[in-house]
Amino acid sequence: MIRRPKPGESDLDEMMKEFEKNPAPASSDLVNKRKPDSGPEPEIKKPKSVFARQRESRSKPEPAPEIVNLSVLSEIRERTCSRLPVPPCPSGSTGFPEILKLDKISGSGETKRSLFSQQFMKMKQGFSDSTLSSQSFNKPQNLAESIGGRSFILEGSGLQSWTEAEELHTENFKRLEAMSEQEILEEQEKLVQSLDPSLLVFLRTRRSMVPPGDKSVPGDEPMQQDLLRTQSNPNSDSKPEPSTVEDISDLMNKYPNMNRDEPEPNTVEDISDLMNKYPNMNRDEPEKREWMSSIPEVELSGDGKGGFSARFGFDGSLIDPNSAQVDVRSGLHHHGEEPERAGYTLSELFTLIRSSSSRQRVLALDILAAILDKYWTGVLDSCFSLNPVEEMVGAGLVSLLRSCLDEKEESVVFSATQCLANLFYSQGEESALDWTNLYSPEQPVLAPVLEEKDQEEIEELKDHELVQLDLILGLLRMDILPRIRYILTVLRPGPGVVLSSVKILVRISRHSLYSAQQVSHCPGLLQTLIAEFLPPLLPHTFSNTTLYGAPVWLVCKLCRVLLAWDLNLARFITQEFQLEPSLMVYLTIDPSQATIPSREAVLLCVESYRTWCTLLRYNLTTGSYTNLYPVLVRQLLYFIEKIDISTGTEQQFNYDVGCWLLMVLTTVLGCVDKNTLDWVHVADLRKPVETCTRKWLVQLSRQSELISTSAYNLVGTGFTFLSVFYLKLKTRTEFNQDKFKEELISDFSSIIQTCFKSDFMKVLSEKMSVYSGYLSGFKEQKRSLPCLEIPGAVLLNGDVHPVLNPTAPIFMLSSLFRFISVVNSIVPGVCPTQSILTGFKGYFQNLAAKPVSLVPNWFSRFESRLLFWALSTQFNSEVENDTHKLSVKVCGLLQRPDEILLRELMENIVFNQQILQSEYLLSSCLEALSLGSVSPLSCPTNLPEQDVNQILNSSLNNLDNIKATYMEKLFNDNLCRISLFYHNLSNQYNLSLVLRGEPVLSQDWPFYPLLQVYNWEQSGKNKTQVRIEDMRNCLAWLLLTDSNQCSPRENTARFYRLATIFLSGNDLFLDPVVHNLLTALLRGVMKDGLPDLSLSVPGLTSGHEFYLQLLDQYQAVSYGDQLFSLFISVPLSMSQPVAFRRTFWTEKPDLVRTISLKSNHLTKNIVEKFLGPQELETDILIALFHALRDNCIMKSRNEFLYLIASTQIKNLIRLQTENDELNKLIKYIKSAKKDEELRRDLDI
Repeated sequence: MIRRPKPGESDLDEMMKEFEKNPAPASSDLVNKRKPDSGPEPEIKKPKSVFARQRESRSKPEPAPEIVNLSVLSEIRERTCSRLPVPPCPSGSTGFPEILKLDKISGSGETKRSLFSQQFMKMKQGFSDSTLSSQSFNKPQNLAESIGGRSFILEGSGLQSWTEAEELHTENFKRLEAMSEQEILEEQEKLVQSLDPSLLVFLRTRRSMVPPGDKSVPGDEPMQQDLLRTQSNPNSDSKPEPSTVEDISDLMNKYPNMNRDEPEPNTVEDISDLMNKYPNMNRDEPEKREWMSSIPEVELSGDGKGGFSARFGFDGSLIDPNSAQVDVRSGLHHHGEEPERAGYTLSELFTLIRSSSSRQRVLALDILAAILDKYWTGVLDSCFSLNPVEEMVGAGLVSLLRSCLDEKEESVVFSATQCLANLFYSQGEESALDWTNLYSPEQPVLAPVLEEKDQEEIEELKDHELVQLDLILGLLRMDILPRIRYILTVLRPGPGVVLSSVKILVRISRHSLYSAQQVSHCPGLLQTLIAEFLPPLLPHTFSNTTLYGAPVWLVCKLCRVLLAWDLNLARFITQEFQLEPSLMVYLTIDPSQATIPSREAVLLCVESYRTWCTLLRYNLTTGSYTNLYPVLVRQLLYFIEKIDISTGTEQQFNYDVGCWLLMVLTTVLGCVDKNTLDWVHVADLRKPVETCTRKWLVQLSRQSELISTSAYNLVGTGFTFLSVFYLKLKTRTEFNQDKFKEELISDFSSIIQTCFKSDFMKVLSEKMSVYSGYLSGFKEQKRSLPCLEIPGAVLLNGDVHPVLNPTAPIFMLSSLFRFISVVNSIVPGVCPTQSILTGFKGYFQNLAAKPVSLVPNWFSRFESRLLFWALSTQFNSEVENDTHKLSVKVCGLLQRPDEILLRELMENIVFNQQILQSEYLLSSCLEALSLGSVSPLSCPTNLPEQDVNQILNSSLNNLDNIKATYMEKLFNDNLCRISLFYHNLSNQYNLSLVLRGEPVLSQDWPFYPLLQVYNWEQSGKNKTQVRIEDMRNCLAWLLLTDSNQCSPRENTARFYRLATIFLSGNDLFLDPVVHNLLTALLRGVMKDGLPDLSLSVPGLTSGHEFYLQLLDQYQAVSYGDQLFSLFISVPLSMSQPVAFRRTFWTEKPDLVRTISLKSNHLTKNIVEKFLGPQELETDILIALFHALRDNCIMKSRNEFLYLIASTQIKNLIRLQTENDELNKLIKYIKSAKKDEELRRDLDI
């Protein structure tokens, strides 16, 4: 033997020396026993051994590797095993391979055979038994009756549907039916050798657990019995197997792995037994064992506010943490921080997006896309305290999605595209904008409003910082446009990715003119989109797997959004990309005969009309109108003969196409000038449109129930066309006013009167509050981000703006009132004006009296225009008080570009001298200002306070100056001119159809001259423009429009805004006229009580900070003015926040000496609000007592403040309290030195 070398010895050297000393004989010699070649010998077949036969029976029918006989021993090579059959690896019951053991050999112990020989003989005997059983096996004639009509192993759980289990069973049956008996036996033997014995027993019991009455499988067929009697060991004795349900419990006890309800081994003894049972498992790793343990029970929170992490399902729905446990087979459980809770948190999804596995990334992106899609619908508004999308953007979601777009795996790119589209493309918002494009062609600017310092620092910001400031600008810097072009041109994805890519481009184009220019000028992007998805010819066939070569309405919408931005951009797109021919083809699509899907054809046709209207607004593509004139007239005649107004929905497509047909014709009227179209091209359109409109209005008045908005819009577009046509006709030289009046009286006068008196119009007017956004009380959405704005169609908690109600008649009524107003302005007296608003009186009164909501919302502009056109019918009529109040309120509701409408409303109703001097308005104004008997306030100028009647009369006599002041400060002539061109459809002056949605004036517009001077003062600007006459006119107008019906918040806002006059200059309030007007206005604010200063006011950051400014100004320039003192004293009421009282009494104690107000300056009910309830703040009480003790407040000089302080201290002394500080203060007050008058007043 060769010994093992010792440490330090060289292995090879020592082994060589040892071998040379004791050379060992060779273990084998090579002997060639082959005889010399003497010709071929006869082939003799040798019988196969038992091993060979058994191996042959178990082996697969694959050819054995070829063996090459060599005549000499040459180089030794490794045997090729790639073609050898690999036997299936048997699975043990413990999860590890079974240890090979020799079966126990029964027999006499005296035998001299070796163990190998005994095992060999037993194996031989078993092979013979299996051969006999195979020979006795007979395949039944009817295999279906033997196996049965259903599977007893597959239940269908975990699959998409139970029918998949049936399909698998049918497939297995067909495969068995095609096999021979020998093949079935061989496969059976393989299964027996590879399956766990306990699993075989379980499969047999499944067969026996057949419900009574189930005759799908007979129990005594030969093949069934043969299949069930198969055993894992062929030589073992056959034993009866359990065939009844009662034996299942014995099996579950015998095989623990089959018992699903058995608890996991958690005790130390169980773990030690398992560690000793299996080899190489002697190391316990609890953190890994937890992964294999059962899911813990979900701990339910009793109040539902346990603060759990938000978890989402695959469809983006939020999983309730207090709901019943989700089925583990749903695939929502994983090894996270809360393994017992189903779903994925946002942090877990962000982790999966960064995974190296593409499947995990796709899963996370798909879930995020579903979450974002649900988020924009508003269903998650009340579920989070923070904005989840804002948090995701701040965590780097945009950067992650942009990096996913650069991946090589197309599945990741496609999922990232859809997720990015759902991030900032809200389907509800876009659908609302498309729907209301019929009402007006303007589009909103959706770019965030950046401060000047942010605009200067944009170039220095990193991509992630820019995304948080402006998401669209951040994406443009990340080269999103070239990447989308690459996806569309190189990858050529399926329909889903194409639509998602176009949605991204649409939202980018809505951002700003800069982003629209980037999209239109990106090399190859818009060219590819128009060439591939807006072909000039319709395809002969349509494929569901690709959109290339087929028209896509979303691409047409993208072009419309780009065209609306700028005249130059619209001219560039139409000339560069040849968009016009495609639009003209799509306008005449018949959805029932088109090769593309019907819904796509309808959307494409309507979107083509929208895009054409946008081009006509710039006087572009007018030549197409002359070319299509016969087609348009033929369609118009079709609507005259075939289309009626009804309550059904079968005419939906005809209604929509008819609306846009009439809107195209209306827009064409704006193109009539010397350079584009002549009047002769549109003159013949009047009669057919009048016929349509009369017919539809008559049918509308005969309806017994409300109809759809599409039917309303059809009537509304007819009246819109006629209104514009009559305005254009009025300017023609051939216009005959008398003839025109006769025609209108015969055609429309009686029809309109009948319509407003009909039952249908009564029902409609009663439901106007339902369709009103101003009276809805809905709250604005909070989903928009600082870096990503949305129009606001979907409000808080998923409520939809009432204007978008499926039966809302806003546009129809607006067009009808406009038609009446235009006709009466041309020829007065054609349409009655007194009776048409009678049915809507309740709606108008509610608007005038109640606070309104959704004022700055983009979609509220359509209701404000309805209100203007309704009021415009009363321009030349007597106006009631409610109508005037409504007109003043509507001035703060109209949005841009309605400046010309606002100006007409102010000139004709708001500042109409005849209306304001009416006895009804004067009596209501005096009623609002009547305060009873109160003493007048003194002024440093020693001028007496004027009577309210004198102030009102002087204000009415100065009404022309008041009107001139507001007209000068509120309106810009250039903006009014642009607005006039816009509403009268003078298309040659249109430069852009995109604007920012905001009211022209704020709700507090009557205070504008006053607030303007205040802002100048606060910002330090030059005040040379300040005129005392403007202040007088502003206060006089506020006095004339003062209302005794206003909400507490409005009353508080009036108090703060009136107080700004003291901060607008050092001596403005000392002007006698200003002083008298301001005194009357303050008494009006306090008529029903003191304003609540705890309420927030729009435009005011902090009421307490404003009060501090007011105190400083009083200390500097008040001269003891009692009016200024009254403004200072209002916040000292016990109903106001304690911060105001603490500031005055503890921080500004020197001011109390100068306030000379008396209790008779206020009404009795107002004075009581200063005296109770009891003050409990110790520092304020100490300040009150010190002011009394030190004679800072004297009864003769400061009677009102003395009354407040003495009453509070007197009530404190009588107070029974357990508060130690108050008790100490009471003792201190009683023991302090006081004069006799104070002792008497305090009852000490």
